[in-house]
Amino acid sequence: MTTAELIAAAPRPPADFNPVDQQFIANPYPMLDRLRQECPVFYSPDFGFWGIVRYEAIEQCLSDFETFCNGAVRFPPVPDSLASRVPEKFFSKAFIAMDPPEHTKYRKAGNQGFTRGRMKLQEEPVREIMKEILDEVEAKGHCDFMQDIAYTLTVRTIMALLEVPAERTEQMRALAEDFPSIVQDGIDPMPEQERNERWGRMVEAREYFAGVIEERRANPGPDLLSEYASMRDENGEYLFDTQRLVTHCTEMIFGGTDTTANTMAFALRVLQEYPELRQQILDDPSLIENLIEEVLRYQSVTVGIFKTTTRDVEVDGVTIPEGSLCWLTLAAAGRDGERFENPDTFDVRRENAKDHLTFGKGRHKCIGAPLARVEARVGLEELFKRLPNIHITEGQDLKFQEIMLTNVLKHLDVAW
Repeated sequence: MTTAELIAAAPRPPADFNPVDQQFIANPYPMLDRLRQECPVFYSPDFGFWGIVRYEAIEQCLSDFETFCNGAVRFPPVPDSLASRVPEKFFSKAFIAMDPPEHTKYRKAGNQGFTRGRMKLQEEPVREIMKEILDEVEAKGHCDFMQDIAYTLTVRTIMALLEVPAERTEQMRALAEDFPSIVQDGIDPMPEQERNERWGRMVEAREYFAGVIEERRANPGPDLLSEYASMRDENGEYLFDTQRLVTHCTEMIFGGTDTTANTMAFALRVLQEYPELRQQILDDPSLIENLIEEVLRYQSVTVGIFKTTTRDVEVDGVTIPEGSLCWLTLAAAGRDGERFENPDTFDVRRENAKDHLTFGKGRHKCIGAPLARVEARVGLEELFKRLPNIHITEGQDLKFQEIMLTNVLKHLDVAW
């Protein structure tokens, strides 16, 4: 069959399916469950992608990198006015955009910065940052959890790893928000004014990092960016050229900020939903580690990731044509009853909670997952120790960034 015939024959999602609608973003699970039951593989004419929602199918797609490649995010459209300030097709060098064999060499080097042992050494610095943050807000009795605590913790932590000075904090926070919108721009285009603003900030951040990298090459320090900047290949040349490393810096700022911050926020939301858990956590802080894994399964901060097919491929009895954009819904995988018993029930002692796919799987598993786990655990340990009765303020209207990649909450009012 031709591509047009395969698309015409494909199952369609319900008419009210809209993955960038606030209602869906706030709670995608009723729709994702419906999709799993009615059309576990579907084609969306409105968005031009194929959706895949069952755990087993998604797991297979993640493992088959030769068929499901990262081409979907390689070439977001740069505004003409800024094109001269960035290298052509620079985003194709991002970790999330490369495929083997190119990806293998750079991913292996990148992993050295995020080993579990190295992240273990970050535990006390993260704890100190969290204590400082709580010192700043405790006397107020209330705050915006996202802006005053969660994002502050994650931005300060990744900036400390890269040794970015404090005066760059707002620029790094803006970069973390701009990055996913820019990645998605080629799939769900932004309004022109928003595109120009976000890209303008991205370009300025790239130019800042380019200067820092050259400085670190000349005068390396103990920071992670100096380590990457100093790595050499088998020929004695720098492994990461400046623009490639700039791109990695921007994706590390995003990956090191939103995932952990929103996981911590979702943990608070779960404790609000299951109040009996709060006392269990306070009585036994060792449960926090599995609390985080169950939050990542139950309320995945990664809604879905995009891949591009390199050949015609059959998934759950449906043939997806070569060159198709596919949305692998990692959030749906976490609520799949074929993998998780009573998937819509939050179980802090769930034995297989860590089987979630929020961080991906295989060669493209999130490089910063070890850091995210340390930050979330240590952050929540200190939070519950200092503010045991912290709770979400009732009646607020929660707003999320309208993207299909991650579940990003902008504000969350809390009190204690």
